[in-house]
Amino acid sequence: YHFWLKKIEKNSKTINSKKIRLGLVGRFSPVKNHLFAFEIIKNLNNKFELHVFGEKILDINEERDEYRQKVLSFRNNNKITFHGFIENENKIYENIDILIVTSKSESFSMVTIEALSKGIPVVSTLTEGSSFLIWEGFNGFICNDLKSFCKAINNIVNNYEFFSKNALISAKRFDKKTYLSEIEKIYMNKKILFVCSNTPFE
Repeated sequence: YHFWLKKIEKNSKTINSKKIRLGLVGRFSPVKNHLFAFEIIKNLNNKFELHVFGEKILDINEERDEYRQKVLSFRNNNKITFHGFIENENKIYENIDILIVTSKSESFSMVTIEALSKGIPVVSTLTEGSSFLIWEGFNGFICNDLKSFCKAINNIVNNYEFFSKNALISAKRFDKKTYLSEIEKIYMNKKILFVCSNTPFE
């Protein structure tokens, strides 16, 4: 993947143990599986709240899409806040302590990389993207059922400094300077091997 971050935060985040903000970022689409995220927040205690970022929100009566109607029917839940579409990513991640990704499939999760670069741990379903980006028990967890999601979230809360620091460490491989340096190493190693393989032996 040819992607690198503009900036990686230097310092890990801290968390307010009395108000823990989970974040869900993505368009209103069945593949994003918002309803599972709502089930997760329902099963966590009242110190948790879910912040949903995504598309422009229409009045429920104006919505013609059945899935969007289901998602927006949770707007009156006092543990869930819908923020609509926010262009400035900093405004998104400053309101999140833990990112949850509930997608049914995800080839490459840019929101996961962006969150990690802000020191935000991630709990995700198993997808192609999450298996590449999340190091189990280091910068987050990969889970596929309600019980394991809730357990992973609580684990992160209880060890937040550890996970936040490691989120930043894991994001460094998407730093432009680091990325280009690694490409150069690979190129130089191949060049050396090529030269050696074409050197005649006496």
